[in-house]
Order: sequence, then structure tokens, then C-alpha cells
Amino acid sequence: MRAIFYDGKLAEFEGGHVSGKPLTRRRRFSTLSLKMQRLLIAVTGAFLLLAAAAAGTLYLTTPTTLRIAVSADGEDARILTAAATQLVRDRAPYRLELVGRRSPADAGAALDAGIVDLALVRRDLGMPRTGRALVVLRRNVVALIAPAELKLEKISDLRGRRVGVVGRSGINLAVFDAILGQYDIPTTAVRVVPIKPDDIATMVHDDRVDVLMVAGPITGRPMAEAVAAMTRDSRDPTFLGISESKAIAQRTQLYDATEIVSGAFGGSGPPQSIETIGYSHYIVARSNMSEADAGELARIFFEMRPALAQDFPATGRIEAPDTDKGAAVTVHPGAKAYFDGDQKTFFDRYGDYFYYGILALSVVGSALAAVGSFTTGQRKRKSNRLTEPMDIVRLARGAKDTATLDALQERADALLASAVEAAQKRTLDENGMLTFSLVLEHAMSAIRERRAALAQNPDLGVKPTMVPPRQARR
Repeated sequence: MRAIFYDGKLAEFEGGHVSGKPLTRRRRFSTLSLKMQRLLIAVTGAFLLLAAAAAGTLYLTTPTTLRIAVSADGEDARILTAAATQLVRDRAPYRLELVGRRSPADAGAALDAGIVDLALVRRDLGMPRTGRALVVLRRNVVALIAPAELKLEKISDLRGRRVGVVGRSGINLAVFDAILGQYDIPTTAVRVVPIKPDDIATMVHDDRVDVLMVAGPITGRPMAEAVAAMTRDSRDPTFLGISESKAIAQRTQLYDATEIVSGAFGGSGPPQSIETIGYSHYIVARSNMSEADAGELARIFFEMRPALAQDFPATGRIEAPDTDKGAAVTVHPGAKAYFDGDQKTFFDRYGDYFYYGILALSVVGSALAAVGSFTTGQRKRKSNRLTEPMDIVRLARGAKDTATLDALQERADALLASAVEAAQKRTLDENGMLTFSLVLEHAMSAIRERRAALAQNPDLGVKPTMVPPRQARR
């Protein structure tokens, strides 16, 4: 019968059982070798790195879908539909999802409500409070056109006339009211007739209006149809100039002072440049959009001009908004950085993250090194528990006296106490404790056997006397 340890307690070993329990139960789970553990950790780490790289690649290559509010009734929706198609064709990192609204003002309200990420709005109909301009999609001009036979020369001549204001849902009535207000003409002095763009030719042909007010791009279809409708008997129409356009722009800050240059409509005039007012269509983004996204969107829209201009000539003049601090329309910082050439590079934006990331990695590395050192120390201590009993075996078999065996016995007892303490602290597992018990029992057996041998033959501990060679021959 031999004394061994099971579950950190002294037990009896006899016939392959420990305290009535089969000895084979000491291996409840198979233990991987250190080499296999390292291989498993390396394979797991490589798999995690590949998974992270795949997830990062998927994230970076998946386009971001942005919702953009636009007036569903008009050319704006067709322009943005073409822009969305162009983004797909160019494999841009963004996609546009159009959200139709009743008017540009409603599109701006949708942006303020957080329903969309972008909006196409008109400056004169109110900019959204949370919107920041990315680009000027197009600039519209206002043209007052009359047939030559009426011999109208100035805005005051509109008194008593029927003025057809072209625009869906009366959207341009406020523009005409601003013109009349500048010249102190009461709205009751002019008969205003709202006209849909598709009804221009019919209304003029039926003599239901005297003058047309059209707001839009010079190259737009409504402007061309209005000029054609007012051209009669091969006589070019009359264009009424708004001589106080600068005053209107300064007073309202909603309109721009501009002009219609001579020959803008070919042979139909005007014979000389005339002053007028205009307004701009802006693509605006939420103010909390990142500068990187805003700058990239501004660049994409700006570089999309040639593609869009093939079907929509007015978009060939997509331009940068006024980036001065005193500008009436606030520009998004990201778009401003792009147009001013101050866009941050990748490392400008994320350099701090790299720095702190490296710092964090160094801390983690130090922690892992400490854990590794601690683990190595544990492995070394476990190894010492097994090698020291084997040293006792070697020393016991060569012991010359019982005093040496007594010292080895004390050393074995100290190892036993240390192993029991380690088992209580759970720093020595069940398998390690069982292995140590078997090795220590082997050492104890070697001490007993040597002690018995010395007791039977005391001369074993005496060193033999060396006889000189010459005396041995005698």
C-alpha cells in the first residue's frame, strides 16, 4: 500500500484504485501538449485576423445609402434620379435614395425632422435650420417676357396687365410679389394668373395672359417655351429688365442680382443684356454629417457635371457655394475644406487614433508579456516539483550514511508540504498532483531501500582503501 494524493488530499493506493475510486478517473479531460496549445492559439489568432480583415473590407467596400428629399413634381427629381444612376455607374461609395416631397420647402423640413440625410432646396423658399450647403446644383433667373406689340418697357408698365406666373402649385408667386413690392406696385394692380409649365403655349394662344414671368435656367424647357410663345409674326419678344435687382438682393438676401446676357435665346434676344434677379438650388446635408463624408459628396457632385449636363444642361454649371464667413448660406465645413483645398488626408483624420492604438497595443503587449512570464514561472515551478523528487532518488541511491538519508527525507517532506499548499490554493491541478505523488512515492521508496541496504551492510558507506600498484604486485 502506498500513500498518494487525490483531489489535494492524502489517500491510499492499492490495486489500481484510489480511496475506492478507479485510478483511471484521474484523466477526466485529455490535456493538449504545450506545442499543440500554441498551434491552436496561432490558428485561432490567424482565423480572427482574417475574419476582422474580411469584415473591414466588407464595411469599407459597401456603399453608404443616403436618403435625399426632393420636390417630386419638377425637374429636380429627374436630375437627382440621373445623379443616383451615375453614382451606381461610377461605383461611388454612396447611393442615393430619393424621398419625394411636395415642394422644396417640404424637402428642407424633412431634413430638419431628421427623416433624410440630404435635401435639394431653393434658397428663396427657406433653408433648413439644420442644413449646410454642399454644392449649388443650379442657378435660376427670372425673366419677364411680353409680346413686342404691347410696347412694354419697364416694370411699372405691368399695372393693369394679366401676368402669367409660370410654376407648379404657385411656387413662384412669392418671387413676383417681391418684384412688385420693390417697385411699390400693389398686388391688386396686377392680375396674376398661375400657369403650369406644360400649359404655357395654350394660355398664350388663347390670349389669357399678356405677360409671362418664368423662373428657371436659361437653357430650361419652360424658358424656351415662354420665349417661343411670345415671339409673334417673327418679331422678337420684349424682355423687361429689373433695374433694382441689386436692391432686391440686398434687402431680402433670398435672391441674387444677375443678368440675362444679350443673345441668350439666340435670334429671339434679348438685343442687349438686361438686369434681373435669380435664386439658387442647393444640395444641403445635415450639420452633423462627418466632414469626410460631406467633402467627398461635394467632390462627387462637383465632378459629376459633365455626365449630368448631357441630359440636363443647367447642371453643367454645378458650382461651389460661397465659402466666405459672411455668406448668406452656411457651407458645411467638409465641403468648404474641399473647395478651399484644405481637405484632411487619411492620416490627418485618423493619426490620433493610430497613436492611441499603438499606445494601447503596447500596454496590452506588456500585460501579455507579464501573463506569459507568470505562466512560464508556473510551468517552471511545476517542473521543479517533478525534478526535485528525481534528484532525491539519485542522491538516495548513492547515499553513504543514514544522515544523508535523513536530510533527503526532510527535503521530501518539505516538497510534500509545498505540494499540499499548492493544491489548497488550486495552483496545482488534479493531474499534476497525482503525477507528483507518484514521483514523490518513488523517491520515498528509494530512501527506504537505501536505508535498509545500509542497515544490512554497513560497509556500503565506507570508501574502499586504494592500494598502490607496486604494493599490489608484491
